[in-house]
Amino acid sequence: MNGIRPEHDPELTGKVRALYLFIYKELFESSFEKDIARLDKVIELLEYERETWVLLMQKLAEEGGRQNAVNGADGGVSSETGGERKSLSIQA
Repeated sequence: MNGIRPEHDPELTGKVRALYLFIYKELFESSFEKDIARLDKVIELLEYERETWVLLMQKLAEEGGRQNAVNGADGGVSSETGGERKSLSIQA
């Protein structure tokens, strides 16, 4: 969580930290209680969070690509977005 820098947007930083803390607590508690249904909900949330970051990277790449097209450089960002579900391993 130290990588989240509040100087850019303190309100957003607080929300992101709260979300990541919630996810961490849910992972810990679902693992401790061996609650697969609860863990599945956390995985769904993580997948949604990942997709949000992928969309942001694509948007930034497009904006960078437009700027780099003027400068003659390539500003592409790629990310795997297939429908395949990735495995997640949590060890205590």
